Amino acid sequence: KHPLIDRQTHLVCQGELKNNRGQKLYVFLFDEILLFTRIATRNGFKSYQLINYPILVESLHIEDIEDGVKIPELSSGSFSRTLSGSKPARNMFRCSSLATSDTNNNRTTSILLQARDMYDKQQWLSAFRSIMIMK
Repeated sequence: KHPLIDRQTHLVCQGELKNNRGQKLYVFLFDEILLFTRIATRNGFKSYQLINYPILVESLHIEDIEDGVKIPELSSGSFSRTLSGSKPARNMFRCSSLATSDTNNNRTTSILLQARDMYDKQQWLSAFRSIMIMK
């Protein structure tokens, strides 16, 4: 368990998002950190497995990506698909951070996320805005 997780008191938003490779992530946004996890099942019990270091909210930058915009990261996969160009974005946004905590060693993190639909995307963007205003 990470020490930053232990001191969180206010869960702002949580839910399933996909990364640019289409993998399902379960994301938790607290008032101080953003966590990316995946669901792991062991002996019939579900748990959340931390994928990366927690990202400090104070270092977050959120970029709303308009539907239809071509995103190069979405063309990964087959060589022929890469040559044919990028796929258009749908219900996507990017989270970027220059993590400055001792545990992250000044790592730059950027992840492209896709919500299930426009409503979910707006819920996430609204949650990010609400905590960034408080900081």
